[in-house]
Amino acid sequence: MQPAENQPQTPEEPTNRAPANERYVLQDLLGPGRLGDVYRGWDANLEQAVAVKQIKAEVAALPGFGERVIPSVRAFGRVIHPGIVRVTDVGQSEADYYVVMELLQGPHLAYLLEQLRVHQQRLTLLHGVRLVQTVAQAAHVVYEQSGQHYRLMPTKIKFRSTYAPQSVLHPLQPVIVDLGLAHLLPPGWLLQFVHDPQMLTYFSPEEILGETTDIRSDVYTLGMLLFVLITGRAPFTVQTIGEAVDIHLNRPLPTPQSIQPATPAILAAIVTKALAPQPADRYATIGQLYAALAAIPDDVLTAFVPASDDVRYSTLPFFYEEHQAEPKAVDSSPKNDKHPGVILPNKRPHGASPPSLTPSPTPSLLSSTPVTAVPMVLEVQMLDGESRRVPLTEGVLTIGRTPDNGLVLDEPRVSRQHARVEFDGQGYHIVDLRSANGTFLNKERLPAGGRAPWGNEATVRISKFTLRLVASPVAEAPVAEPVAPEPLVVDAAQIYIELLKRAIERTRLTCSPDGVTAAFLLGHTTLDVTPGERATLPLIIINQQATAAFFDLVVTGPAAPWCSFDLPHHELQPGEQREVHLLITPPRQTQTRADTHLLQIVMTCRQTPTQTAQGQVRLKVRPFAAFRATLMPAQIRAGETLQVAVEHQGNRIQNYKVAWHTDAPDLYFEETQEEITLAPGETKSVAITPFLSKQRWLGGAREHRVAIQISTTNAQMQRLEALITSRSRLPL
Repeated sequence: MQPAENQPQTPEEPTNRAPANERYVLQDLLGPGRLGDVYRGWDANLEQAVAVKQIKAEVAALPGFGERVIPSVRAFGRVIHPGIVRVTDVGQSEADYYVVMELLQGPHLAYLLEQLRVHQQRLTLLHGVRLVQTVAQAAHVVYEQSGQHYRLMPTKIKFRSTYAPQSVLHPLQPVIVDLGLAHLLPPGWLLQFVHDPQMLTYFSPEEILGETTDIRSDVYTLGMLLFVLITGRAPFTVQTIGEAVDIHLNRPLPTPQSIQPATPAILAAIVTKALAPQPADRYATIGQLYAALAAIPDDVLTAFVPASDDVRYSTLPFFYEEHQAEPKAVDSSPKNDKHPGVILPNKRPHGASPPSLTPSPTPSLLSSTPVTAVPMVLEVQMLDGESRRVPLTEGVLTIGRTPDNGLVLDEPRVSRQHARVEFDGQGYHIVDLRSANGTFLNKERLPAGGRAPWGNEATVRISKFTLRLVASPVAEAPVAEPVAPEPLVVDAAQIYIELLKRAIERTRLTCSPDGVTAAFLLGHTTLDVTPGERATLPLIIINQQATAAFFDLVVTGPAAPWCSFDLPHHELQPGEQREVHLLITPPRQTQTRADTHLLQIVMTCRQTPTQTAQGQVRLKVRPFAAFRATLMPAQIRAGETLQVAVEHQGNRIQNYKVAWHTDAPDLYFEETQEEITLAPGETKSVAITPFLSKQRWLGGAREHRVAIQISTTNAQMQRLEALITSRSRLPL
């Protein structure tokens, strides 16, 4: 499978031995992580290569994280499954936590997906579906045995060689390498450690909105991976958390069939269910998703014929073998002069303040060159050998092939928007903009979308262009040493407020009677409800005054009649917090339209009634379907007309199909069906006229039955029956 240069090599024993209490030696950086960096290491006791994950200090300092990390990893390590990375050790060195795992060679799935995009290829539908099915099966086992759910993003899926000829993925076994540490963070905090905007696509709506997640969030992530494998792209792209929030709140996701019409209907239905905005509408467990995928026959997937021939399809093992040499990151972490490579805890001076809970920018993992804060200009070595200097007067300079870039490099191998230079006030960074042919820093290719510090001794190569940072003439004067900012000490209340600010669905509003603060916090700023059912919105009232105070809550807006508080009037003691519930019950009527309704919640303090705190809640009323059909009259003679009246009792526009037929050989119809569209509360009639194909000369009256079926696009149905009488020319 792997070329010789990529085969796992048995590392030589380090010449500088770790002390007796230092078992693991770090060698190379394998890649950055949101919660910690992963290194290639050497286990001095077992004398074998391992992967070592060091938890970031700012993550370990989060409330409740430290005491839970070791038990959580132990629970994960007890699960034995070929689709799960093997954990061999977990521990703590002073204030730092580390996890030791088996070393898996080769790239993760995210890199393979990027290579598929660059080379205009996709995995065959059979291989894409079975890949997700295999990951789902492993994740289900982990959840059943440990009770924890894990990150199933493409960056958390790698591969190992295995012998399983019965599998279409043979000889590859997908492996989940996530340790489940993300669920130890408070809701909303994980988003602070996401530095690749593409990964926001795989976050479930409730995770983007800062709500508590469960296994159904992993169902969503795998549904998104299925969507990408089927269509070749994500249903949306975002650059910020705010954009992701806007999409999840206001824009419905496209279906796979809208992009790839040849998608089998059974597969499209699975993806749509897995990507449902509301967790209650998704598969309840990963096991259910696995069972649904496993039930799809192979011949349904192999019969898939794409709508376009512009994209080539490849099997997973073949494409993996061609692209398994993922670019390596260069370790820029501090070295231990006494024992090179030994894990070093991030020691703080005695008495120093704890680290800030506000995440700092991710340090470079691609360059060891120093980052300078001296004003610089960009020197570009052009194709003709001439040098060109570009002043870096702005904080951002984009580089690309099209004229709208700050630096235009007109060469076919340069992407339209290839890279970006950023200055954050202290140093310069180079950012790859998911270019087709890569951005290279000191001969090392940045990951797609990667960001790395750029010092004045480093070179950047884009196609055939070489770029360097050189000192600006105005920078020749000595520059004063920057003063390190005071460390930020955050107490529990500040952490809570910061969490609410970062979680978009929670709104903090204050009223200030006599200059003293009171507040209420909304549990959500968007809420879904089905007419006839009840939804509950929690609120927290906080009295931060030094005296007791009376507060009144009211709801205004067109939907206010549906709402009531369990207790609308409250007396709170100084510093008291109280949870209140807004009960919302829209009636199941046609007037309760399926739409988004704005609720205005107003809180007043009786001591200062002119001071108010107001907040808006977007109430999304779900559609419901109901109708009633009647015959007028129910019995007629042949040649007469009957009417089928359809009354639409749902709350959004609905299409209806009215179809009729008879088994009587003597009757026929000029039309056998009709489609109508009804607004909520509207009634329309469909005319049905039966004709005799041949009238009898003699005989008595005969009765013929006509079956009438009224159906909707959401599979609701009602059946009626009409009685048709025919007579002979000479009745007896």
